[in-house]
Amino acid sequence: MRPDVTTAVLQLLLAVSLVATAPFSAFTTPLAPVPSGGANILKLSAVHFSRATGPETNGSVDVTAVGEGLEALMPVVTVLASFISTPLRRDAQNLVMAGKLGTKAGVCARPPCRSVDLDALVKNEESIAGEYSGHRPVAASAYWTLLFLDFFERVIDGVLERKDRTLASAAREHDQIADAAIRESARAAYAESYAAHHNRVVRAIARKVFDFLPTRELFYRALGDAGADRKRWDRDLKRDLEQYLGALRPTVRRLKTHFAEGAPAGA
Repeated sequence: MRPDVTTAVLQLLLAVSLVATAPFSAFTTPLAPVPSGGANILKLSAVHFSRATGPETNGSVDVTAVGEGLEALMPVVTVLASFISTPLRRDAQNLVMAGKLGTKAGVCARPPCRSVDLDALVKNEESIAGEYSGHRPVAASAYWTLLFLDFFERVIDGVLERKDRTLASAAREHDQIADAAIRESARAAYAESYAAHHNRVVRAIARKVFDFLPTRELFYRALGDAGADRKRWDRDLKRDLEQYLGALRPTVRRLKTHFAEGAPAGA
């Protein structure tokens, strides 16, 4: 079986398994074309995540900013893990919708009400119940968003930790070594994030899917302009990844604090 066909089959199996075992899932979308390198996806997403932990969030996270940060990442999600792109996109839309409705309803830690933090919104979710039309509760969407962001942070960490294999040499003869290192990073990230929430069958399929991740060239190109140029990987892309982690980590930490007692109802 050709690698592209094998990937599609495995992703379909994983999607079906997720649908059968967890409420956040939807059937896999077809493998999407890789975005061009015309925009810096990491920088666009980082702007939102930097705002997500601003002073108005009262030690929590800005719900709208988290949703917009995830939405900005969707071209990368589609390339890296297309089998979760549909439910993640819906979760991002839920957060953006809820944040805007919460602002309109005045659900803020303190005036003026320019943004809504997750803690305040979850405590006062009934204030937006009449207009909120998300496919699941806000807290559940935030929780599955956390799982992906935790996974993605760990993938980037793994790429940087293995930079001698993943970024140092842009020569094509080193691609197979680099691709293997990225798969290794993804497997480790999955084990520390999603795996505990999946049953044995789903875990087995997910681990097999990581054998067929896109090449580093496709993955890096999806990240933006620095990733589209092999000559810029070891300097500019490395810098972009490091800066992105600087914006993402505070959001992930605060989300973990919010969900310290475990998954919310409906997740």
